[in-house]
Amino acid sequence: MTPNVGFVRMLQHDLTHRVAAGRISCSIGTSGKLDAVIDLEAGVRDASAPTRLLASYDTGDHLHLTPAGYKRMAEAVDLALFKS
Repeated sequence: MTPNVGFVRMLQHDLTHRVAAGRISCSIGTSGKLDAVIDLEAGVRDASAPTRLLASYDTGDHLHLTPAGYKRMAEAVDLALFKS
Protein backbone atom coordinates (compact mmCIF):
# COMPACT_ATOMS: atom_id res chain seq x y z
CA MET A 1 0.00 0.00 0.00
CA THR A 2 1.55 3.24 -1.06
CA PRO A 3 1.25 6.47 0.93
CA ASN A 4 -2.00 8.30 0.19
CA VAL A 5 -2.45 11.06 2.74
CA GLY A 6 -4.02 14.02 0.98
CA PHE A 7 -6.19 11.95 -1.36
CA VAL A 8 -9.61 13.64 -1.16
CA ARG A 9 -11.68 10.52 -0.43
CA MET A 10 -9.25 9.39 2.25
CA LEU A 11 -9.15 12.59 4.30
CA GLN A 12 -11.78 11.40 6.77
CA HIS A 13 -10.23 7.97 7.09
CA ASP A 14 -6.50 8.73 6.88
CA LEU A 15 -5.61 7.77 10.43
CA THR A 16 -7.71 4.60 10.46
CA HIS A 17 -6.36 3.59 7.06
CA ARG A 18 -2.72 4.24 7.99
CA VAL A 19 -3.06 2.24 11.22
CA ALA A 20 -4.62 -0.68 9.35
CA ALA A 21 -2.01 -0.46 6.58
CA GLY A 22 0.78 -0.44 9.16
CA ARG A 23 -0.61 -3.51 10.88
CA ILE A 24 -1.02 -5.36 7.60
CA SER A 25 2.49 -4.45 6.43
CA CYS A 26 3.97 -5.50 9.75
CA SER A 27 2.09 -8.78 9.69
CA ILE A 28 3.22 -9.54 6.15
CA GLY A 29 6.81 -8.55 6.84
CA THR A 30 7.20 -10.50 10.07
CA SER A 31 5.05 -13.57 9.45
CA GLY A 32 7.99 -15.71 8.35
CA LYS A 33 5.65 -17.45 5.93
CA LEU A 34 6.96 -15.74 2.80
CA ASP A 35 10.16 -16.27 0.86
CA ALA A 36 10.60 -12.51 0.45
CA VAL A 37 8.86 -9.19 0.97
CA ILE A 38 9.20 -6.28 -1.41
CA ASP A 39 8.54 -2.90 0.20
CA LEU A 40 7.27 -0.88 -2.75
CA GLU A 41 6.13 1.91 -0.47
CA ALA A 42 9.65 2.62 0.76
CA GLY A 43 10.82 3.78 -2.65
CA VAL A 44 7.99 6.20 -3.38
CA ARG A 45 7.21 7.77 -0.02
CA ASP A 46 8.45 11.19 1.02
CA ALA A 47 11.12 10.65 3.68
CA SER A 48 10.16 13.90 5.41
CA ALA A 49 6.43 13.00 5.38
CA PRO A 50 6.25 9.17 5.18
CA THR A 51 2.46 9.06 4.81
CA ARG A 52 2.71 11.00 1.55
CA LEU A 53 4.06 10.19 -1.88
CA LEU A 54 7.29 11.90 -2.87
CA ALA A 55 6.20 14.90 -4.97
CA SER A 56 8.10 13.71 -8.05
CA TYR A 57 6.12 10.44 -7.95
CA ASP A 58 2.71 12.00 -7.23
CA THR A 59 0.38 12.80 -10.15
CA GLY A 60 -1.24 15.46 -7.98
CA ASP A 61 -4.15 13.45 -6.59
CA HIS A 62 -1.95 12.03 -3.79
CA LEU A 63 -2.90 8.49 -4.78
CA HIS A 64 -1.70 7.63 -8.26
CA LEU A 65 1.94 7.48 -9.27
CA THR A 66 3.67 9.20 -12.15
CA PRO A 67 5.51 7.01 -14.68
CA ALA A 68 8.69 7.78 -12.72
CA GLY A 69 6.99 6.47 -9.56
CA TYR A 70 6.05 3.20 -11.23
CA LYS A 71 9.59 2.92 -12.58
CA ARG A 72 10.94 3.41 -9.05
CA MET A 73 8.66 0.68 -7.74
CA ALA A 74 9.86 -1.67 -10.50
CA GLU A 75 13.47 -0.91 -9.57
CA ALA A 76 12.74 -1.99 -5.99
CA VAL A 77 12.05 -5.54 -7.14
CA ASP A 78 15.10 -7.81 -6.96
CA LEU A 79 14.66 -10.03 -10.01
CA ALA A 80 16.92 -12.63 -8.43
CA LEU A 81 13.94 -13.53 -6.25
CA PHE A 82 12.32 -15.14 -9.30
CA LYS A 83 15.26 -17.34 -10.32
CA SER A 84 15.44 -20.93 -9.15
